[in-house]
Amino acid sequence: LFSRIEKELLQRVVAVSASAQQHGSVYWGQSAEATLKMLDSTKSLKKNLENAFVLQECPIWADSSTDKQCRRLEEQLGGAEA
Repeated sequence: LFSRIEKELLQRVVAVSASAQQHGSVYWGQSAEATLKMLDSTKSLKKNLENAFVLQECPIWADSSTDKQCRRLEEQLGGAEA
């Protein structure tokens, strides 16, 4: 999307907002604040933010990547009915 916007218009952008119906998590990296302070209007948003996140693919609300750990913790606490 940003690659199709005229550069003069893009240079006037001071904030970007996005929304979606899926709940998800975005994990900013330790350098995110510095990265955001140094955005370059001559680069694409993707290029500007390529090192800002800890994960390149963030989980949505239905993520089950920690299922094994959750089951193990549940068992250690006495099972689902405890």
